Amino acid sequence: MSNPLLKQFIIESRELLESASKIIIELEEKEDKTLINELFRLVHTLKGNSGLFNFYSMTKLLHALEDLMGLIRENELSYSSQIADILLDGMDLVSFMIEEIEKHGSLSSSIEQLAEQKSKEIRENFLKSTQKKEAEMEEKHQKKEPIQSKLDFDFSIIPEEYRMKAVKEFFNGKKIILIQYSLEAECFYKGEDPFYYVRNVPDIIWARYYLREEVLDPSLIDIYKCITNFEILSTAKKEDLVEHFKYVLDQVKLAEIEVSSLIFPHGDKNGGPVYEDFIIEAKRYLNKGNIDSLKTAINALLEFTSPTLYIASSLRWILVLIEHLPIAKVYIEPLLESIITMSMPVFTVEKKEVVYETARTAKFPDDFIKVLKTQKEVLERAKLSENSMFKNNIIIAVISVIENAILSIKNSELLNDFKTIKESKDIDLIIKWIDNILLSNLYKEETVSVKPELPKDQSLAKEITSKVSEEIDQKKASPAVSTKVLKVDEEKIDRLMNLIGELVVAKNALLYLASKVENVYQIPEIVKDIKAQYSVINRLSEEMHGAIMQVRMIPVSFVFQRYPRLVRDISKKLNKKVNLIMEGEETEADKNVIEALSDPLIHLIRNSIDHGIESPEERIKKGKPETGTVILRAKHEGDHLLIEVIDDGKGIDPNEIKIKAYKKGVITEEELEKITDEQALNLIFHPGFSTKESASDLSGRGVGMDVVKSTVENLKGSVKVKSVKNQGTTVSLSLPLSMAVSHIIIIESGEKKFGIPMDFVVETVRIPRERIHTIKGKMTTVLRDKVVPLFYLNKLLDIEKPQILNESGEYAGVVVNTTGELIGIIVDKFLGTMDIILKPFAGYLANLKIFSGTAIMGDGSVLLIINPEELIYATAD
Repeated sequence: MSNPLLKQFIIESRELLESASKIIIELEEKEDKTLINELFRLVHTLKGNSGLFNFYSMTKLLHALEDLMGLIRENELSYSSQIADILLDGMDLVSFMIEEIEKHGSLSSSIEQLAEQKSKEIRENFLKSTQKKEAEMEEKHQKKEPIQSKLDFDFSIIPEEYRMKAVKEFFNGKKIILIQYSLEAECFYKGEDPFYYVRNVPDIIWARYYLREEVLDPSLIDIYKCITNFEILSTAKKEDLVEHFKYVLDQVKLAEIEVSSLIFPHGDKNGGPVYEDFIIEAKRYLNKGNIDSLKTAINALLEFTSPTLYIASSLRWILVLIEHLPIAKVYIEPLLESIITMSMPVFTVEKKEVVYETARTAKFPDDFIKVLKTQKEVLERAKLSENSMFKNNIIIAVISVIENAILSIKNSELLNDFKTIKESKDIDLIIKWIDNILLSNLYKEETVSVKPELPKDQSLAKEITSKVSEEIDQKKASPAVSTKVLKVDEEKIDRLMNLIGELVVAKNALLYLASKVENVYQIPEIVKDIKAQYSVINRLSEEMHGAIMQVRMIPVSFVFQRYPRLVRDISKKLNKKVNLIMEGEETEADKNVIEALSDPLIHLIRNSIDHGIESPEERIKKGKPETGTVILRAKHEGDHLLIEVIDDGKGIDPNEIKIKAYKKGVITEEELEKITDEQALNLIFHPGFSTKESASDLSGRGVGMDVVKSTVENLKGSVKVKSVKNQGTTVSLSLPLSMAVSHIIIIESGEKKFGIPMDFVVETVRIPRERIHTIKGKMTTVLRDKVVPLFYLNKLLDIEKPQILNESGEYAGVVVNTTGELIGIIVDKFLGTMDIILKPFAGYLANLKIFSGTAIMGDGSVLLIINPEELIYATAD
């Protein structure tokens, strides 16, 4: 999908739909005003987001659902199961529309018609009084309010330092734009983030917020209604601001302001050393161009003047404007006069009403301006050179070109002005002089202005603006502040996972290299260095793997949140009462593992309700509560994720399972006699096996539990079933937290190396030959007061060599856990543990279940990875 905003819309919409569906179901149990308000907000946000992308049929449907929620919110309609069905059906349709947008980028006419029909049904059945709102929405869809350009604003509320910043930007060639951002009362429901818009206004100088309504009692404030306005000063281009506010243009007014609106002193007019001869001297310095002397005089006077006085403010403004001569001269002279008169300066510029744009005419010919621009570029390139002679030659050449250009336009005033600059031969002064000429040409006809009101007590304004302004300054000072959340494409994470997997294999080669150096070349010093480096790389690769795994981890709530709706629909269809309890929703595992759990859990929950939970009447007869309980629990067990689906239903009768399995040919008559209750329970996972006599649209076809087992096994996990008749059933799924890197123990047997996944390994032991016993023809031993069956690995793999004893007459044994049973596998040697990338078999070899796959060792050899569970099962057969 090429449009990143549309992609984000799809992601956020799914999250909102999940949350909305969850609340709809919760409201059936208990009508809660807070939940109703939250649901209204979610639907409103969805509606607003869809409107941004012109999915009008979706917006119309969500608008109808929002109006329906509005009636419930205003107590004009009671929440009921019927209302919940309508809301859920609406959410399902919106979800389907989101899927279509993701696939095609747009909506088909058929689904748009379906949404229109659904909206019409809701309005006809519940919202006849709101038909007028739909018409108003249609009209708003067709016509959008333009940006307004006239603003009423008191510039005295802007602190002096921010006005000075804006003025400096103006004299550097930028326009000053005033923005009034009046938030809609319901902007929060649209998913808008006003503070985000304000903080990220391009080229922001100053901002403040205020409440447009008087608040006498804070406890009575409607927290869902926005009564905030923003006023912002920026020097960005008009088109950049329009682009920035493009989704809220109807809430924004923009206006370009004249610089004279910002230039005025403030402060106490009583006190201070005011001397007329200072003003006379300052004017003389100004007219002669003796800027350094003027600065010295002003700074000297400021040292003896309180910064809170009106005089001090005037002097500060003059210091700012001096840097932008000659164009700023028209503002400096009135400021000097205001020091004597103690009245606001009157600038000899034309005052106009605030409008968005003004016409401008050129002061100098276009060819002359082109010459200046070219010479400025030449000077800027010369500044980069470290050769002083080259710089001087460039400056002389540029001065000559500019002088000739001035003579060509016969402007004696400009020529006299340039003489001082010419004599200085200062590259920065020449560039600044050119900038001032270019700026004066651009602004020959004075732009708009609003006469500022006389400064008044600004303590309140300062208090209001301080927080926003400080934040703006911090943003400018630290533009690279990192965000707390970074959304990354899943493919990039997968790429990192693959790379860390390759690194795991690569670092294993160091151990083989060390062994070769020690045994073949016999250089122990290098061996020590290689092993030390291996330890470092091993530590780093493990930390990297752990860090990347944390990025891929998501909570099980990602899939759990879908099931309250599933339980509601199934129990309603079967006329049963079921309470779903979810525990451990915050438990995390790899994203692929969590996503793969979705279908197996659907089958397990469906079976619990259909097969396990009895009807209310039957439960009452058994002395149980009429409402059955299904518990969905998640927790960590070591490096595994354990998911349990528990119900308090009728349970599974193992004898009934045995008989049905025999009748269906799943087991033989001999197996019927020998099979244990635990083994019988596991028959429910056999393909095509079902305890139901007839199939329904929910179950009875014998495929659901087979899907559960195959999916879990593909994830290198296991399934266990426990059940007590008339008490309930527990199905446990044990899955590895990650499938990327596998940890194995390497063993040797019959002079061949094999790997066994550590997921199966309980412990490794040394078993003395005399402690091995035979019971009913089966080899066993006793470990910690438990009888553990033993198998020789060579016999299991048809290797025609006996197992080797060590010097103490002991066998090496690996105790593994297979389907909850401890089994010992006798091998020749333990060779250590290792991290590997497991490559499953493909093609014909995929049917070889006794091996999980292969791994490439550090020396390039291939290691077979044993699946103990399948190996023991195959031997038993």
